[in-house]
Amino acid sequence: VFQPTNGVVLFTSFKVNFNQLPFANGVYFARYRGDAWDYRCIFSASTNSAPKGEFYLGIGLTNWDPPGSVAGAAYHPTAISLNKDHTVVARYDLGTGICTLWVDPISDLSANVTSPDSFIPRYPWNSPIPIDSFEIEQNAGMGAFTLDDLKVGTSFFDVVPDTVLEKPELAISRECDGRLHLTWQAALTNFTLQHTANLSGGWTNCADQGATVGQHKVVAIYGTYGLEFFRLCKL
Repeated sequence: VFQPTNGVVLFTSFKVNFNQLPFANGVYFARYRGDAWDYRCIFSASTNSAPKGEFYLGIGLTNWDPPGSVAGAAYHPTAISLNKDHTVVARYDLGTGICTLWVDPISDLSANVTSPDSFIPRYPWNSPIPIDSFEIEQNAGMGAFTLDDLKVGTSFFDVVPDTVLEKPELAISRECDGRLHLTWQAALTNFTLQHTANLSGGWTNCADQGATVGQHKVVAIYGTYGLEFFRLCKL
């Protein structure tokens, strides 16, 4: 049993393959279970706003507001096709209730969405609870699917090991103070950050190869440099 009071963050991954579309309004198909029939970190599927013949996967903290709904879910922008394997990864913070979803990620820097709902302590159906199992649901309207290779761990790379070494990913984000952050996996020790102002010209190694922050390398860029391109180059 994982307790919500000791800073535990759970990561889950599985492969899912739908051969029948879910309903448009969104239906949950998997979730974590606690005691007394309480559930958290709800996985859902919906055809709402999806291209014809496709659907979206979503995640939400609970399905009790109103009961049975997934109205609070955030849906990943990747459109899912039928009869194709997709890797689903989720992060669930037992203490805060924050749920994050990746679909077919290369690393934890890949595109993801976070559920808009969080814990409201005064509501018993929306508060931290111990987690003891992971459930796959049979629910009307969720479509037909197979789910395999279920893994649960306490870090992203517990459940999707070594993928970063096969397909490195460089993320660029702007911070609130205007700085740019270049971020990549610290495990990429055989890659060098390079830059150029002209893609038809040559690439130069960056003087700053990043500071290690957790599992990432981070380079902070201050000021304005005009047009600039960055890449990771294997040594």
